[in-house]
Amino acid sequence: MLKALIRTALCAVVPAALLMAAPGEIALAESAGWSPMWSPLMPVILSVYAALTAGIASVRPDIRSAKIGAAFSMTVAVSAQVTAHLLSADYMSVSPGLVVAVSAIPPVVAGHLLHMAASVATPQTATGAPESTAPVSEPSETQNGAQASAQRAPCTSFVPLADLVATIPSDSRPDICADTWSIADLLATFPATEADTAMGDLGQVATGADNGRPDADTIRAAIAVLSASGRTVTGEDLAAHFGVSARTGRRYLSKATAGVV
Repeated sequence: MLKALIRTALCAVVPAALLMAAPGEIALAESAGWSPMWSPLMPVILSVYAALTAGIASVRPDIRSAKIGAAFSMTVAVSAQVTAHLLSADYMSVSPGLVVAVSAIPPVVAGHLLHMAASVATPQTATGAPESTAPVSEPSETQNGAQASAQRAPCTSFVPLADLVATIPSDSRPDICADTWSIADLLATFPATEADTAMGDLGQVATGADNGRPDADTIRAAIAVLSASGRTVTGEDLAAHFGVSARTGRRYLSKATAGVV
């Protein structure tokens, strides 16, 4: 309802105000030296200028020139009406200053409109500042390579399993794929050292057990269980029981038999 009321008021008041202001602006143009043929263009210039500056200022508040133009157009329109009526009532006469001021209106308005048109053509960013059209330099191959290397660089606190396997002599490696090694298989390949004991046993930290390997009593107990049926226990049986490779199972069997783990 309110929008309809405002729309009706605009349609009634704006045309009426422009029609009432037109005679004074025409008379002012004639007093500045324009002929009756060109004087009627003065109301058109001032009206269109006021409408454009007000519209641009509301749509693009970042264009300061539009706000200045809106205020300037209102000042010129009011001054033109007051001056025209003072001249018609013989309260003042035409002076050189008045002629200069009225004569400057068309070129000033045209130049300002062209300036605002160029400002409107500049895209607006999210922050309200004009978007920069400067070319963006592409990163060099060296920078791309450095960034890719930084993204691919592994954590230096860990060593891949394949690198650890590569340090084991080939004749000591189980005949299985390195990617399928368990922690117990890997730790069983390296004999315990005094450094391991001083550090709190590396295997115990990694697996929560004594280097991931069962002790002699555990192996003997497993052999007793597996041989309960009367068959001879092999390294492969121990490997299946403890979930390690066949080679580690055979090592468990030999160490258990010798009483050393």
